[in-house]
Amino acid sequence: MQEKENFEMVISLREVQTGKRAGRASRAIREIRREVRRHTGATRVIVDPLLAELVLGRGRNRCPSKVTVAISKIGEKTVIVKSVLKVSA
Repeated sequence: MQEKENFEMVISLREVQTGKRAGRASRAIREIRREVRRHTGATRVIVDPLLAELVLGRGRNRCPSKVTVAISKIGEKTVIVKSVLKVSA
């Protein structure tokens, strides 16, 4: 099966919301990295600073429940994860 170089996916952060309130944003970033590793098989996942700002935008304890991300392969086992902001017409 051929691997995709670039694709989008929606990552649910509901597991992060059900845990302790303190430090939810840090757990959300870890969850994003874990999901991307699981789907791509990458050993190194780089999170774009704009995505981190999106997760931290409402504070460390109030992160979004789901995030749409764009995943781009930049090396053999390295991927970069960026946020996707969809504008409705």
